[in-house]
Amino acid sequence: GIPNTINAHPHSSEAVSVVHNGIIENSTILKKYLIGKGHKFKSQTDSEVIVHLITENLKTGEIQEAITKTLKQLHGSFALGVIFKNKSDLIVGARRGSPLAVGYGPNENYLGSDSYALKSMTNKITYLDDGEFCIVKKDEVHFFNEEGKKINKKVLELSSDEENYDKGDFKHFMAKEIEEQPTTLKNCINEYIDKINNDINIYKALLDSENLLEKFGGHAMASGLTVKKDNLQLLNQNLNRHMEKTYSKKDFQKSMIVDAVLDLDDVNFNLAKEIDRLRPFGVANREPIFICENVRVVSSYIMGNYHRKMVLEKAVPLCRHQVEAFHFNISDPDDLAEYYPKIAFKLKINKFKATAAQIIIEDF
Repeated sequence: GIPNTINAHPHSSEAVSVVHNGIIENSTILKKYLIGKGHKFKSQTDSEVIVHLITENLKTGEIQEAITKTLKQLHGSFALGVIFKNKSDLIVGARRGSPLAVGYGPNENYLGSDSYALKSMTNKITYLDDGEFCIVKKDEVHFFNEEGKKINKKVLELSSDEENYDKGDFKHFMAKEIEEQPTTLKNCINEYIDKINNDINIYKALLDSENLLEKFGGHAMASGLTVKKDNLQLLNQNLNRHMEKTYSKKDFQKSMIVDAVLDLDDVNFNLAKEIDRLRPFGVANREPIFICENVRVVSSYIMGNYHRKMVLEKAVPLCRHQVEAFHFNISDPDDLAEYYPKIAFKLKINKFKATAAQIIIEDF
């Protein structure tokens, strides 16, 4: 929805209030269901769906059961903070995809999106993993998995360095983050600019034309900039000169480095989790690409006009191992393969299924 008071957080019903960071992908379907149950919506947001869904589920269960049921009904990514009119002594936190942490203090506990948000109050933190939720009271915290079963979590102690995480003279943290973006970008970019290999580097090209730009930022692979209209032609000439001076034709030829040939049976969550440990990926730390052979499409459908979501398996009898796959920007949506003799892909953790992997197919 548009930025206005009605669409701003928190969203509330007569019994529940929610703050939400993320996207609820099936909010339209859930909203129709809830309207049919008599719920009235005030905002244009997907977040308000969560409020009414929890309210509806509280009719048939206590808080723990209602939250468990609600999380199973939601598709998407989110970090949630939930309070209840008749339970003023507790807060519920839940996460899938978006980060969430619990902080511990003397006779008080906290819920925040990150340790930085909590560090001014405590250095003892527990991070929620995907699919988990917690019930936070001032003197105790209980954690639950996606099935609503109680689990134990480690309490981590943050380092006691002297770095300042308060908002200083700024009105709020958002203003501080906006103002500090140039410094933050420069620090990040200096870590990842490729100083050895002659790879195409957009940021270096812009540095050569810095005197023509009002402002700019980014990294080797992408950037944003502001330039006056009168300088556009000069900028174009400068960039062309930079490219001719720095790069040869071979730098513009598409190539792919394959890290390993895998059996599709080995493509699973455990391997995706190990690959994820290698982040952050960038010019100096390339994301691995794998090959699988003899793969068939079990099911598929087109998202938008040019993206294909599939379930794949080995093209052998009695195969039971299946993998979710996405192929973005396909060239011809009317000519879809049902069998791949060979596919190249990047392996990811499925952010919407807590213990599953998915692959992103690469063209080659």
